Amino acid sequence: MDNYIKPGFWEGSNWLPANSLNINKIVRNELDLVVYNKKYTVFISQEGTSAPTINSLLKDDIENPVWEYSSVGTFTLTKTGKFITNKTVPGANKESYTDNVGNLMTMEWTSENVMTLKTYAAADTTVLANSVLVNQYINIEIYL
Repeated sequence: MDNYIKPGFWEGSNWLPANSLNINKIVRNELDLVVYNKKYTVFISQEGTSAPTINSLLKDDIENPVWEYSSVGTFTLTKTGKFITNKTVPGANKESYTDNVGNLMTMEWTSENVMTLKTYAAADTTVLANSVLVNQYINIEIYL
């Protein structure tokens, strides 16, 4: 049977039992043992031949990866050793996405260091194109 202590029970008390346990410390230590997945979640935009820029950073567990322009409609996200083989999922299991105006984006794992984003304009979703990303949501999950 579980035992519970009412929140605030010990606050304001000058008396603590001898050899008492610090419940907060125990819980923190247990949580540190839990392995979570890591996420990189942003909204980005891109124009011309510039690298994508971050409009809003929601979550960055992989510590400041770098966006770069590679070629027309092709962009890389680089961070050494962060995109673990067979454990990195672009777009929360969605490797391609069509936005509300018909532009197509694909995200693929390239290596342990690189994820590659490709963009296609709605006018022809078979030809790579720049300036397609307008406040586009990107989510990458890495499972440990």
